[in-house]
Amino acid sequence: MKPSDVPYVTRDIAGTGGRMRAQIDDFRVDEIPLYAPSGSGEHLYVTIEKRGLSTMDAADRLARALRLKRVAVGFAGLKDARAVTTQTFSLCGVDDRALDDFAADGMRVVGVTRHRNKLQRGHLAGNRFVIRVRDARPGSSADAERVLAVLAKRGVPNAFGEQRFGRDGQTHRLGRALLEPRAEAFVAILFGCGDVAREDALRRALDAKDVDAVRATVGALGRAERYALEDLVRSGGDCDAVVRRFDKALKALYASAFQSELFNEVLRRRFREFDRLIDGDLAWLHRNGAVFVVDDPRAEAARVDAFEISPSGPLVGSRMTWPRAAALELERSVLADAGIDDAALTRLPLPGARRPLRIPVTGVECRADGADLVVAFALPAGAYATTVMREIMKTESVDSAVSVDE
Repeated sequence: MKPSDVPYVTRDIAGTGGRMRAQIDDFRVDEIPLYAPSGSGEHLYVTIEKRGLSTMDAADRLARALRLKRVAVGFAGLKDARAVTTQTFSLCGVDDRALDDFAADGMRVVGVTRHRNKLQRGHLAGNRFVIRVRDARPGSSADAERVLAVLAKRGVPNAFGEQRFGRDGQTHRLGRALLEPRAEAFVAILFGCGDVAREDALRRALDAKDVDAVRATVGALGRAERYALEDLVRSGGDCDAVVRRFDKALKALYASAFQSELFNEVLRRRFREFDRLIDGDLAWLHRNGAVFVVDDPRAEAARVDAFEISPSGPLVGSRMTWPRAAALELERSVLADAGIDDAALTRLPLPGARRPLRIPVTGVECRADGADLVVAFALPAGAYATTVMREIMKTESVDSAVSVDE
């Protein structure tokens, strides 16, 4: 089972099948801002429609065109390149007319205003998606509407998708290996590139500090992995030195992937009640992201039904707040089965947090367009559109490399 796999909420409703994102225009994302610009202030807010460009590419182009330092360009969230997206950027120290003649491939200015502060990551309420599914099963729009109705009522399981676990699906294993007392496990997975037999050979070579055998066994390495191999050679096979010197941002990414795997496992184990509270739950307040301990699930049931609150799951870390009673027992069992104790958590380079087990989907629409299906919906910031589309399509390979704002 892949770490991203969770059951279908709508398993009794047939999927539409089909292909998602066959073309750039098939996937549209429009930001839902957290607040409206005031119309005045030192920051120019520029709304851009971009095609085939990531957020970072667009920000770099704006900075170059306006001769700004990259730090002067702000944005609220990241958007994937393979889409048509409408996104707002803030520019500091720019005249109102600076963009009158702006032109760049794949970018079009659709709005300009001002505000007093720079856009920061998280200054986003959510995103609205319009997605075309090509070659859907004939007559499947009714089933898609039924799926959307269920999800609008119960919520969408807030699982982490495939993109969280890297191209080879190994990043969570690297994060888990960071908690091991011996660094050989991390280095073997890093150089093994997802090949179990190669990992075993690498572990034997690393245990023996046989650097020549390691170099002869490694797979195709990326830049960070090549640097790590150079460190291993220079240090005479010292895996601890490799981990100490390894890129901190990448180690945090791997640790985050391991958090995500554990969260998904908690979600799987309580899937029948992902939209119901149990004793000791830490309930998530959707209006502000705060949590509180639930002593009596029945007393809070009406607020759950109204989508004011939802059960939360762990993004484990040394300073994460734990639930109580039955919820604590379930979460602790997931860690125990993964071989993780409190001492290991202190080695995780992330403090931990809580995350809702479900998310609301709103503004749902669905229509047939010839052989295609067009689906529209809105999700809060940080949510994956594929959590909705996998329920609708029920194919084995729903493209999950979609934009996410976290």
